[in-house]
Amino acid sequence: MSSKLDFRALIQPVPSLPEAAQTEILARYKPTETYVCSEPEDFEAFLRQIRPPRVAVVAYAALLGEQRGRKWDRADNMAGMKAAIHKRGSYVVEASSGRRSDKNWPGMRRDGEAMCGRISQGSKSVINARRGAEPYDFSDKHLGIILRVMESRRYSNDDERIEAIRRQGVRPVPKRTWLWTKLDKLARERGLKD
Repeated sequence: MSSKLDFRALIQPVPSLPEAAQTEILARYKPTETYVCSEPEDFEAFLRQIRPPRVAVVAYAALLGEQRGRKWDRADNMAGMKAAIHKRGSYVVEASSGRRSDKNWPGMRRDGEAMCGRISQGSKSVINARRGAEPYDFSDKHLGIILRVMESRRYSNDDERIEAIRRQGVRPVPKRTWLWTKLDKLARERGLKD
């Protein structure tokens, strides 16, 4: 292989990791060409131009293969693309970690499979697996209102309690699970409850 490497970037936009974010991660490798792949034909076109000294560079190994179907379908596509690139005499560089597929594939594959799973589940963040709504950020005043309503014997069920909290002007209105699992801990942390 020539000493002068020619990096070719593969970008596959996914909902939680758009093209702009991937481009930023890939910038340090200064790719000579960038391929935005979303259809099977795009991946084939990318693969056709890979040959030494050209090296494929992706933001994360999971984005090598098509992101369609279940976790294991996506992971198989990722491994298949890596194998096809190796067959053409080249390798893959994961820009986020600097790992190379010809030297560090087991770790890249493990992390890639986990990310494929997060993408297939629709995680808000495919990088750190954060899912669901943002945590509530109530003021001490609103926490006091919520505590008074929850401790009141006036309300016989959770629906009545939640409606009373809404009427008191607390926004966003907390959900039932949050009220029973997080409220006491948060109130104790802020010193509003013994």
